Amino acid sequence: MEIGGASPPQFDRLNVNTSAALNGALRVRLIDGFVPEPGDEFTIMTCASRSGEFSTIDLDTAAVDFEVEYNVNNITLRAVGANPLGDLNCDGAFDLLDVAAFVQALVDPTGYESTHSNCAILNADLNSDGLVDGDDVPLFVSALLD
Repeated sequence: MEIGGASPPQFDRLNVNTSAALNGALRVRLIDGFVPEPGDEFTIMTCASRSGEFSTIDLDTAAVDFEVEYNVNNITLRAVGANPLGDLNCDGAFDLLDVAAFVQALVDPTGYESTHSNCAILNADLNSDGLVDGDDVPLFVSALLD
């Protein structure tokens, strides 16, 4: 599902005329530079009836998290606050305690995602180019020293 604004047709919406049986992953991408505010809601699917839930929610951003509301006739994503950019240990603060996790995100992304499964690795993407790489290091250090 792509979300590029707060109202249809700025975000994808699936209309199912019959029963929807959910399973598998839901991938959510923010597009066109849009970042929802906490509390923004997106009804991404309507249906006659629904069973099951998504097994995972795959977000491409650390800027916001979503709660998924499974209703009988629809599914709604609600934007909630996320950990601040640079907060790689997801304790709610960007500070010296994030240095080791930042280094791990750079040199061992798989290891980072394994040891910090509740955190989005893109919290390390300080230049917002969609990559966690050496280009993020000077921005991380600069933000940490501010």
